[in-house]
Amino acid sequence: MLAKTEKCVLAGKEIHLAYTVNAMFEINDLLGERELFEVLGTNDRENFSAFCEIIRILAVNGALCRQAQGYGQGDALPENGQWEASLTPREYIDAKNSALHAVLKGLGRETAEEEEVDLGLLELEKNASRPERIS
Repeated sequence: MLAKTEKCVLAGKEIHLAYTVNAMFEINDLLGERELFEVLGTNDRENFSAFCEIIRILAVNGALCRQAQGYGQGDALPENGQWEASLTPREYIDAKNSALHAVLKGLGRETAEEEEVDLGLLELEKNASRPERIS
């Protein structure tokens, strides 16, 4: 089974992020004693630099996964740091969420989207499944 990817838009380009074994080892080497979820959950300059490198790692692995799945490699992050310089706070938060979702997918811990429940229909189905009493 190939890794699942998470879409992320950076610098106007759709990037696919994947948390693979390779990405896990690269990120662990990068962070040393720091925890991945700590970096994704805090907002400071030190963690921003690490976050940008994590995004790069996830994007490289996402592109490789997409290529292995038969898709084109797609857009890649610019190597020169332009996307980091032009990142808005909103894009930063969205990218952090996308990175978190990519990691959760890689760990097999993705959350299912909540489905709307029609309470009226649920009640009808419950009543229909009850056996009728014969007097």
